[in-house]
Amino acid sequence: MLKIFKTENKLLAFMFFEIFLLPMWSIGPVPFKFSFLIIIFSLIRKIPKSSFVLPFLLIILLIWIGKFYSYLFFDEIHFTQTLRSTVNYLLIIAAFLYSKNIKKTGNFNWLVLLALSFVIINISILIIGPSVPSLISFYSLDARLEEGLFFVRNPGIATNPNSSALMGNLILLFWVVSNKFNLVTLKSKFWDVIVFISIGIAMLSFVSKSGFLAYFLICLYYFTNKISLRKLFYSFGFLLTFLFLLININSKLDKTDTLVLLYGIEQVLNFDEALLDEANKDAGQDGNRIVKIEYALNNFLYSPIFGVGSDRSNGKTLNDTQYHNDWSEILVSTGFLGFLLYFIIVCRIYKLSVILLVPFIFPGMTNAFIFTMQLAAFYFLFVGIIYKSQTKPI
Repeated sequence: MLKIFKTENKLLAFMFFEIFLLPMWSIGPVPFKFSFLIIIFSLIRKIPKSSFVLPFLLIILLIWIGKFYSYLFFDEIHFTQTLRSTVNYLLIIAAFLYSKNIKKTGNFNWLVLLALSFVIINISILIIGPSVPSLISFYSLDARLEEGLFFVRNPGIATNPNSSALMGNLILLFWVVSNKFNLVTLKSKFWDVIVFISIGIAMLSFVSKSGFLAYFLICLYYFTNKISLRKLFYSFGFLLTFLFLLININSKLDKTDTLVLLYGIEQVLNFDEALLDEANKDAGQDGNRIVKIEYALNNFLYSPIFGVGSDRSNGKTLNDTQYHNDWSEILVSTGFLGFLLYFIIVCRIYKLSVILLVPFIFPGMTNAFIFTMQLAAFYFLFVGIIYKSQTKPI
């Protein structure tokens, strides 16, 4: 059975498993991932050329121009977020260039195992995590447990429900795109059901509105092209039935776990009300996203061409609102020029496959995607593999 998941590039599979299933490692105060050490070692030996990463390099340049502009004129003396953004973009560039150094990617059948492992680990975190300190400590969820998040949402592997939902949807997206570009040899619909239901169960536990929307868009794209809407409806019906049986039969689920999963199902069934509640939020720190866009535009006007950088900490001139929107952040930090460069990147990805744009919309417009460090980097590693496959046999 396991033979069907064998691949020529086991190292690549290991890297994806580490990024999407394991926590960040650390040596003292220094965090790291073995996958990025592998990427760095590969690029030390050979740095390939690619025009694809040029917009990212120019965005980094604009961030620092904006930083020094706000440093000189707006008394923004801190560099923390600017450095973080720079590292984030450099990781994206490194991951994409690494894809060009890969001689053979092999098949991506292991995505099935990745999806199954993802749901098992995340549901285990929800069900047994609070009573197993070692599991909570391993995934650095101590603070989440203390603040009571487990009573309403599953923080998941990424310690944040929205980030964990992004993880799951990226795995699903990789599966869909790999099928389209024939990187998967498992053509039976059985494997589709396994992957989609696995990610769907995990998604319900995260109770992430942007996660639900992204999951729905990926499902709609894939199943309307592969099977009928009637079969899609049956698949979702099976998913909900399975969850209700899990809630009512599994003795390991206590009342708290049951409420979290039921809340996730309720959010799906009453999604229109959830979106209306979001739109009606006040303009406070956790207010609605429309107000945050207005705050972003206010900062943008101080330097519309080059931006004001990523550090907006003192709040004396520039407001320090968290936009929860990648597009707003790029517009403010790098100005119109950076926004245009980002749009060029998105257009290039669109030419590969329209479904690859989902993360740029959800959660890119409602939470964060491009600034999620390792997740964004490995998305572009995957994009690099697809990009390469269109010009050279894998």
